Formats: sequence, C-alpha cells, structure tokens
Amino acid sequence: MNLFDTLKDNNNMFSVLASPNKRIYAEALDVLYTAFNSEKLQIPEETYYSMLKSRMEDILVSEQFNKEDDMLEEEYANISGRARFIIRKLYSKGWFEKERDDKFKENITLPTYSIKLLELFHILSGPSQDSGYSYVYSTYLTLKGADSEDDVRNKTEAIYIAYKNTSSLIKMLKTVYHNINRYFISQIEMADLNEVLAKHYDDFSKQIVETYIRPLKIKDSVPKYRVPITTILDDWLENSDLLDKMSKAALIDKRGKTVEECKSDLINKMLFIKESYEHIQNDYLDEIDNQVRKCTRQTTQKIEILTNN
Repeated sequence: MNLFDTLKDNNNMFSVLASPNKRIYAEALDVLYTAFNSEKLQIPEETYYSMLKSRMEDILVSEQFNKEDDMLEEEYANISGRARFIIRKLYSKGWFEKERDDKFKENITLPTYSIKLLELFHILSGPSQDSGYSYVYSTYLTLKGADSEDDVRNKTEAIYIAYKNTSSLIKMLKTVYHNINRYFISQIEMADLNEVLAKHYDDFSKQIVETYIRPLKIKDSVPKYRVPITTILDDWLENSDLLDKMSKAALIDKRGKTVEECKSDLINKMLFIKESYEHIQNDYLDEIDNQVRKCTRQTTQKIEILTNN
C-alpha cells in the first residue's frame, strides 16, 4: 500500500506545517493530542475550541499569525475567529473527522494515522522519556520469573517480551550513538565559550550520558545480567520437549499459522536475544564509550582554544 493512500494526502495534510503559520498549526496539533488524551471517547469540537483559545491566546493575537488567502475577514478579526479558522483548516486537510451525536453537537474523531503522527510530533518536541533502565533488567526479570514456574504459556510470553525489550535496547543504543555524533558535529561550528559549555554539560552530559549511558553501567548493567539471561535461554533451547510445548502454546495464541512456524519463530527470537547480549558490549557499548571520550576530548580542546583566544 502506498504511504499517501494511508495518509489521505489528497488533502495536502502536511501543507499546514509548511505554511507561514506552521508554528501555530504545530501548537494546535499538540493541543489536539492533549484533547485526545484527556477526553473519554469523543472530543467535542467546542472542547477543542476552548482548549485552543485558552492555551494559544497569546500567539493567536500576536504578529506571528499571518492572514491566509482562504481566511474570512471575520475569522481574522479576533481570537475566537482565528481559533475557528484553525479548526476549519485542520479539518479540511484531513487531520480529523467530525460526527454529530444525538444532540446534534459536533464531535471530533481522529483517524489512526493522525493519532500516530500526533504522538510522534509530541515525542519529538518534548524531552526524551526513554532510558536504559527497564530494557535489560526487565528482560532478566521476565525470563527468571518464567523459568521458576512450570507454566509453559508464561515461558512463551516471556520470550516475546524479552525479544521486544532487546530490540528496543538495540534501537536505543543506535539512537545514542547517532546523537553523540550529532553533538560532535554541531560543536565544530561553535565559536562561543558559553555555548560550548552549555552544549556539553546541559545537553550532552544530561541528555546522553546521565539518561542513557550511566544506567547501562550501574543500575541496569549489561555485564551483570548478560550471563543469567543467556543461561536461561540456553537451557530452554536445549529442551526439545519444552520447545514443542511452547510452540503449541504460541499457536493457540495465534503467533503463527502452524506449530512448526511458531517453533521456528521462538527459536529465532531466543537466538537473537542470546546473540545480542553476547555481542552488545563489543558492538555497541565499547563503540559508544569511544565516541563519548572523543566528544569529551574535543570539548576540552575547544574550551582551551576559546579561553586562550
């Protein structure tokens, strides 16, 4: 399926984010996401309208708001009109749909693609909430708990949870590596001492080192939990009777079309987890440590040069 068939981009839904009022529309979309999370099943249009006026009052009356070609004079005249115009524009571009209830009041409903996009925008515009804490320890705890029980379905579910956690851990480590490189590159063009210090200690140290790297060395240590995790997986992989039972349990949960397909999937997931933990130190953590040292060394040199100048 074509991406733009899913997004209904025949309405040019992304055009609002390329318009002169793009910052205003971005804020309005974040308000829409807030309304989606705070309301129950339906979002009354009047509720969204009130939230827009309340949260965006200053920006709606500021000079940042540019009059658009399809905007009526009465809409441009005051806050209420501008808020109504934003709702009308977002609706016309396919960001949400409308339905009437039994009392003929308009309610806003969000298509799946809108919910996912709004969530992504919210994550990108805010501070990261991820860290390495949960991934490693949760994997260990899940497998250990399942291993201590005789319930085959718990063991089967533990594999899927551990696989998801391990995939998320690898993705997080890749993100950390690329973010370190981003700081590394951005620092080259800095010519102000205070900017260099702020970038290193406020951004790099807090957002990268404290949030991601330190947990993986202290509270959520990969070396600490690697052996217990791989030991449990080795025991399960060597137990053919257990694998057969787990495969049948996976089939019941519709994890595959046949027992053989489920068994192959479970084995592949266990091998992925096992191999990830066996190579994670060399392939990811050591490389990240090297980048951190390089970035710190470059920051020190930059500070010395700017101080001498």
